[in-house]
Amino acid sequence: MIKEGGKLREKAFDQIYATEFPKIKAFILSRSGSVDDAHDVFQNVLEKFVLYIRSGGELKSIGGYLYSNARNAWIDEKRREKRKHNYEAEEALDISPKELQPEMESVKELLRTLFERIGEKCRRLLERRYFDEWTMATIAENENYSSAESTRVSVKRCIDSLRKVIHDADLDWNMMK
Repeated sequence: MIKEGGKLREKAFDQIYATEFPKIKAFILSRSGSVDDAHDVFQNVLEKFVLYIRSGGELKSIGGYLYSNARNAWIDEKRREKRKHNYEAEEALDISPKELQPEMESVKELLRTLFERIGEKCRRLLERRYFDEWTMATIAENENYSSAESTRVSVKRCIDSLRKVIHDADLDWNMMK
């Protein structure tokens, strides 16, 4: 029917649109698309379908062909958007170290103040664990803890102490994560 011209072709496209577009639209809407997006994708897939048929291609299921191509086209579109968004985010984060220097100094000063409040032993333990990135076993060996497990318990207690200091200082803990 589609290869033939005139009224028959028009009738075939009307039937395809009536039966297949709602399925594609539902898919795209369920994947954060709009009705306009669904129309655009359907139009592109329909063009691809016509070219395939004109080139002599045969199908078992027109609906399956249209749906799978629409699905793949939409997924590709979302991937392109994500890559573009990630690239734009990287550009936005492209800040020179000199621009960050004032903020980093204030963060360092805040950390120094907080660490002074938790005591020397906790300060040293947390510095080894998080700034120097030592393992629990390395800390246990070098800082005279009986085992990695006892080090883990001490680190947890020191983190709890730091959280209390932050809470008492009326600071936002999420800022420190």
